[in-house]
Amino acid sequence: MWKMVLEQRSGMAISEDLMAANMNNAAPADPDAPTPPTISVADIRWQFSKDIDTKEVQTSPTYSYQWVADQVGHMALGLAAVLASWLVGDILRWFGLQIPDWPPPAIGFLVVAIGACFWERRTFQQACAKIHRVFDSTCDRKDLRDNAVAATYYMVVGGLIGLLAVLGGRLWPLLPLGGAIIAVIAIAIAFALAIVLPALYWLRQKIRFQQVGLPFLFRLPEFKLASFDPNIAKRIDDFIRNSGDAAPKHIAIVGELSSGKTSLAVGIATEAAFNNKKARYLTLDKLQQIARLAEEPPSPRNTRLWPWRESQLVVIDDVVSGIPDSVAEHPDQLLRELQDLGQPACRSLRRRNTVWCLGADTTDAEAWIEKLRQGSGIAEQDLLIVVLQKPQGAAGDVHGSLHPMSSADW
Repeated sequence: MWKMVLEQRSGMAISEDLMAANMNNAAPADPDAPTPPTISVADIRWQFSKDIDTKEVQTSPTYSYQWVADQVGHMALGLAAVLASWLVGDILRWFGLQIPDWPPPAIGFLVVAIGACFWERRTFQQACAKIHRVFDSTCDRKDLRDNAVAATYYMVVGGLIGLLAVLGGRLWPLLPLGGAIIAVIAIAIAFALAIVLPALYWLRQKIRFQQVGLPFLFRLPEFKLASFDPNIAKRIDDFIRNSGDAAPKHIAIVGELSSGKTSLAVGIATEAAFNNKKARYLTLDKLQQIARLAEEPPSPRNTRLWPWRESQLVVIDDVVSGIPDSVAEHPDQLLRELQDLGQPACRSLRRRNTVWCLGADTTDAEAWIEKLRQGSGIAEQDLLIVVLQKPQGAAGDVHGSLHPMSSADW
């Protein structure tokens, strides 16, 4: 019997050894595969420390820094309103008006809370008025609404801090020393949680966006695009939502200088970031510099950037002529520049959604598009070609249409 038990245990040990060996010999995770964005509490702490430690006179402020500064300002408004009303009450009592000390700060708190609600509702409506109905604006409207709620919330938190500061002196004498200490600690913890917990959501959003490396923030629903088929806009919306979750697709934006190519591309990347996608913005010149590197160069000292080989969507700007400092001035040159990226880089680009900004003359776009396909290896059925045209001699909405070379099966 003991022999049978020993044999069974020996067999189990051998099986565990085999499992461990298989795990050690398993193929490593694909380093070139698109991955969703992951921002841990440690990442937020790192970004917060960089935002606090660096000076805006030496480095460009980040969106996470701006958000923190905005909310500190909102809390300061609520605090200032309560303290100002408390001071008014003291002045009135100094002139002989017999009023208790609590109504003025309480009234100040109510004024700032109600006033913040109406003010933020007004700014929300003004922002929504700028949204056009070509592209899906669900995410944009939700962000605007949540932003207004967050601003109101932090003003109310600031007002409560002020209210407790001016009226707390009436409460502490009613408690024993130990109870007062516990109450102070509990209130401090409550306010800390009230401030920090909502910040985790918002800082993740800001970090996810700023690590795209975009030159500016632009929401796609604000793009003024005339004579554009809503079905095509829906396909672009689906392109954003499905980045990294479906077979990769690609968009080429064709148009002359100032036709809105970069704005449209930035809008696509912005919406991707706000839809919890990992995106990266590069110029073709920058891509050429880093395409063959095993690791990308260090990011700016106060932020990080998503590696383009991990991103679910990549925007490649300033590809061809018509743009200052563009790389290619002739279709054949574009082909050579794309080939110089190397097959591994082109294969990596084909594995994720990409947006290419072509500054070609719309009357001569066919040659550029053909060289883009040849050089990148993008299949004809995977490429959507959007043509942008700016009205001549007058400001107005950009006219958008599909190029005849676009795939009908995209």
